[in-house]
Amino acid sequence: MERLQGIQGPTPDLPPLDNAEVKFSGRSRLYVGNLAASTTEETIKEMMAPYGEVGEVFHDKEKKFAFLKFATRHEAEKARKELNGQMKNGQQLKVLNLS
Repeated sequence: MERLQGIQGPTPDLPPLDNAEVKFSGRSRLYVGNLAASTTEETIKEMMAPYGEVGEVFHDKEKKFAFLKFATRHEAEKARKELNGQMKNGQQLKVLNLS
């Protein structure tokens, strides 16, 4: 056992982690499909604003979908639960987690 400890080397003391999520991690991405033809990137951000801070948005207006990234996974999950299946501008949204 002593030999094993000698091989491993010193163990640094790391500061304790608080329970805060890392903002804009890869685990906070959503797919939003079946958007109305009139939907813009700005209207997507406005639609998502009540659920949290939106970072990047990729909107394909021609194919009527968007990928977006929330600040935290919790915010993305909240938006998915609330918006998936909701009617917006005559279209039933399809909202999925990408992580």
